[in-house]
Amino acid sequence: RGCYLNNVRIDPVPRNNDHKEKPRSTMLSQSLVNVGFPVCKESTLLVSSRAVNALATKVRGLRMVACASQAMAWVAQSKFDSYFSWDLNAW
Repeated sequence: RGCYLNNVRIDPVPRNNDHKEKPRSTMLSQSLVNVGFPVCKESTLLVSSRAVNALATKVRGLRMVACASQAMAWVAQSKFDSYFSWDLNAW
């Protein structure tokens, strides 16, 4: 269980103060957000388009790359600040 990179567990929350990197901002205006953008149903496409449009001007950057599992792994690695999508399946 968990997220691993090259057989090493990725720990998104530092457990001690030895980390040299400064934590990324939790302010929405400074966040880099990855968005899953479904196009399987017209109704979902319309809703997600409105949400992306509203969010785009409120964050530092908006990206639409990779599959959900890869995007969530990147959040765990702090490459992105957050990820959201619609109609994901819990496989």
